[in-house]
Amino acid sequence: MMPLQWPFPTVWIEAFALGSTGYLFRRHIRLSIPLALLGSTLSLTALHYHVRGLRLVFFMITFGYSLLTFGFHPKVHYAKFHRIGDYSYGLYIFAFPIQQIFLTHFNRPLALFAISYPISLVAAIVSWHFIESPSLAFKDSLRRRFSSSSSRT
Repeated sequence: MMPLQWPFPTVWIEAFALGSTGYLFRRHIRLSIPLALLGSTLSLTALHYHVRGLRLVFFMITFGYSLLTFGFHPKVHYAKFHRIGDYSYGLYIFAFPIQQIFLTHFNRPLALFAISYPISLVAAIVSWHFIESPSLAFKDSLRRRFSSSSSRT
């Protein structure tokens, strides 16, 4: 077994430190959609063209900020999206294996994302409507059945 090379763990330490710092100062960080779009564009461009130097730290800061902005900014919130289903778990489960299938054909991050995300989303939608939602409904029916039968005794 080959030992880990030293630069590998420092990336995770830097990401954790940046995330922790962001959490500590969360009340002072203003979420700006234009700034998030600019940061995302610059960081994805740097990744696409393999710009060296501070690219990884820059990517962690800008992409993390963008994710938080698009996740929590009130103008971006789309309430109707959550009414049709919760696809987050399906995306979590299916994205990695689907990305691994296409990784040998698409070695650029944006190309890999462009091909794997729609397929992962379709898998998540199918999973929600045919597996997850029916299973949750069945669990609730079992809970009601057992709670009502235990209250009779």
